[in-house]
Amino acid sequence: LEPVVQRNPQDERARRALVRARLMLGMSLIFYRQWDKGGKLVESAAGDLVKMADASPQDFAMQRAASDALESLGVAKSQPDGYTSGGHEDATIDLKKSIDYANAALRLKPGDPETVSQLATSYNRLALQTQTHDRPAAATYFSQAISALDKLPTEEKQSAPIRSRRAQVLLGMGWNLGSMGKFDEGIAAINEARAMMEQLAAEDPQNRIYPQARASIYRNLGVIEDYAGRTEAALTACKTAISIYEQMLAANGNNPYFRTTLADVEANAALLSLKLGHHAEAKKLISAGLPVLKQTAMQKDASSSELNLAARFLTKEEFPEFCDARLGLELAQRANKAAEGKDYVVLETLGQAYWINRDRDDAAHSIEQALSLIEAPTPGNPPSRVRRVYETTLKDYKTDKLSSGCPAMTKR
Repeated sequence: LEPVVQRNPQDERARRALVRARLMLGMSLIFYRQWDKGGKLVESAAGDLVKMADASPQDFAMQRAASDALESLGVAKSQPDGYTSGGHEDATIDLKKSIDYANAALRLKPGDPETVSQLATSYNRLALQTQTHDRPAAATYFSQAISALDKLPTEEKQSAPIRSRRAQVLLGMGWNLGSMGKFDEGIAAINEARAMMEQLAAEDPQNRIYPQARASIYRNLGVIEDYAGRTEAALTACKTAISIYEQMLAANGNNPYFRTTLADVEANAALLSLKLGHHAEAKKLISAGLPVLKQTAMQKDASSSELNLAARFLTKEEFPEFCDARLGLELAQRANKAAEGKDYVVLETLGQAYWINRDRDDAAHSIEQALSLIEAPTPGNPPSRVRRVYETTLKDYKTDKLSSGCPAMTKR
C-alpha cells in the first residue's frame, strides 16, 4: 500500500486502507509485547483516521473507522498486556471520543449492527477503565453497552457476533458487580455470559476466539466466587480456566498472554487449594505458575501488571519455598513506578511487600495512597467492598504485630 500511496497521494481509498493496516499492525505488535513500537503505530494511525473522519463528517465508513481506532488507542494505553490498569485519564478521553464517533456513524446509518457492536464495545472498554476508580459509574457504562445491543432487531441480536459481544459485556458487568460486593448479581451476570459463550463454542468449535473468551469467563467467575466465600466453586472455576488455557497454549505455544494468564490462574488456584487444606495440590499449582510469573517480571520490558503479579505471590507467606521478600519488594516498586502511583491494586501489593520486609510505615503509607484512589462513600452510604477491605488492611498494618518476614521452610 505504501508504494500505491506514494505514487498517488490523492488516492483516498488507498490512504484509508494503509492507515487501517498500520492500526492493525500496531495492535498485533502490542499483543506480542512490542508495546512501544505498537503503541506509536496505533496512536499515529488513530490520529490520521480521526482527521479523515473530521474532514468527511457525512462519511459513515470514516466515522465508524474513527470510533474503532480510538477504542484501539484506549486499549493500547490502558491494557496493552491484557490487564486493565488504573490512572489512564487519556485512555478514558479516547474511549469517550470513540463513543461519540460511533453515535455519529449511527446517525448516518441508524441500526447498523456492526456499528452498534462497536458502540457497545466502546462503552464496555470505558466501563472497564472506569471501574478502576469508580465502580458505580462503570455500572452505568456497562448498562449503556447492553442497552445499545438491546435496540437491535431480534434477528440481529441472535447473530453470533452480537451474542459474543453481549457475553463480553456481561462478563465485565459481573466482575464489577461482584467487586462491589453484589456477589449474587455479579455471579449471575457471569454465568449468563458463560452459558452464552458455551453455546457459541458448541455451534462453532473451530472458532479460535471462543476458547479465550471461555477461559476469561471461568477465570473471573473463580475470583468473584472467592470474594463471595465460595471456595469450592471458585477452585472449580479456576481449574476449568486452567484446562482451557493449557489447550490454547498447546495449540499456540508462543502466545505470551496465554502463558502469563495461565500462570496467574494457577497461582490463584494454589491459594484456594490451601484454603481447602489441599496442600499437595497447592504446591503443584504454585510450582507451575509462580516461576512463569517471575520469569516474565524479570524481563526488561515487563509491564506494571506483570511486575505486580510476580511481586504479589513472591511476598505471600503461604508459600515459604517461593517467598522472596527482597525481590518481591523490588518488583512491587518497579510496578508502582510504571503505574505512576495511580493503580490501587499495585499499591496494595507494594504495601504487602513492605510489610513482609518489616517496614510498617511504608506498608501503611502504600495503603493510604491506594485508598486515595478508591471512590469515597457518598453521604449516607456505606463504603464500597474494596474500600472496606483496604481500610481493614490499613488498620492491620498499623496495629498488628510486625511481620517476621518470609517464613523459614520446614519439612512437612
